[in-house]
Amino acid sequence: MGLGHASKQQTQLSVATTTLLLLFCGAAQAATTEACADVHGPVSNISYEGNKTTKEVTFNREVVIAVGDEASFEHIERSAQAIRDLGLFREVEATCTQEGDGVAVNFRVREKYYLIVAPRLDANSDGQYSYGAQARWYNAFGLNQTLRAKILKEERLEVGRGSAINFNATYTIPFLGDSAWGLRPGVSHVIQGVMSDAGDYEETADSFGMTVLRDLNFGEGPASVGSTLAVGAHWVNFSNSGEFAPEDPGSALLLGVGLSYNDIRFNHYSEVGWQGEISSNFAKKGWGSDFSQVGVDLDYASSWAVGTTPHQTVGLRVNAGTLAGGPDNGQFAYDVGGSNALRGFDLNQQIGDSYAQARLEFYRPIYRDWLRWGTFAEAGTAFRGPKNNDSGLLADVGLGLRARLTWFVNFELNLGIAVPVIGGSDNSGVKFYASGKP
Repeated sequence: MGLGHASKQQTQLSVATTTLLLLFCGAAQAATTEACADVHGPVSNISYEGNKTTKEVTFNREVVIAVGDEASFEHIERSAQAIRDLGLFREVEATCTQEGDGVAVNFRVREKYYLIVAPRLDANSDGQYSYGAQARWYNAFGLNQTLRAKILKEERLEVGRGSAINFNATYTIPFLGDSAWGLRPGVSHVIQGVMSDAGDYEETADSFGMTVLRDLNFGEGPASVGSTLAVGAHWVNFSNSGEFAPEDPGSALLLGVGLSYNDIRFNHYSEVGWQGEISSNFAKKGWGSDFSQVGVDLDYASSWAVGTTPHQTVGLRVNAGTLAGGPDNGQFAYDVGGSNALRGFDLNQQIGDSYAQARLEFYRPIYRDWLRWGTFAEAGTAFRGPKNNDSGLLADVGLGLRARLTWFVNFELNLGIAVPVIGGSDNSGVKFYASGKP
């Protein structure tokens, strides 16, 4: 749930992680679940194997069988898939053993690497780059909790803005003990150069937030499937420094609420299903805030398997957002164009306080399963921005490659070419893009 007023950042590709891709991507193998159709009787035992880090409670939230239940192949297979859907394992396999009148069910997993603490150098084809250090701790304490922290010197190429020093950290606890409740605290500190007509100065943005999570389908199936309600408070403060600095924009207490739904079947190199989220934030001047703002964001993504070729999929993604009010710092909430969205256009092709964009794509394996080729079409626009900002529909088409490395959690590399077909400028042409989600 986004609670703050900030430009939508492009996801960047970690150079160090890309090197690991070239070394290891041929080593990962997709796991299959062995048939348990020849066993009969109640489940007498459920065990887990290969989980050096992951606690049993994490598995137990996902499986849809229990001791005493009839050993249904459908439910055993669904349990194995639910464990796979966590995205924490390179392989997940279920085996069944007849033990007298009962059936012993074993889930064998092969864990990914969860902890990365390393220097970081990022870059993408838009010319954005950053360097510094990061810590990523997935499946923290074996409970599927996630720590993300980084301190970076960034060149974001935002309109009217210079380089930035960015520190931020979040920690997500999806479940507190055996309850349906979770927490996600976060903190950030950003110092960024601003270029104005009066002269250059620095803006500092500090924030701290706490979001409470509630699983609305707790106990009714795999914990990774269903609806989650998020309610939080987020304090932000903007201050300016330097000879030409204007008056400080001030601070605000943002209240936010979000509702998300997830039903994704993760298959290591592809996924099928859908997920969506709607979130809103609110601040009222005089109610603990120096300015007012109201924002709404929508995100929907779905993917379908097509044909008989494994990991051959069609995907659709739609994003939209709007923000009214906010700090008077000359910054706009959204931008379209660049290596992650509307890839046939330059970064910041359009900027504004409202936007909408959509993408339709097709991907098919070309080398084993980890490397797929694809084609896509995209369209979108940003509007209600500065007077000199063009608006109107933008659209492009393109071809690309997508690579996934299963040794690490949440790694994907995308590269290819895109061509504008609606909108653009006189110098619009074929553009190369490269991006990822390290």
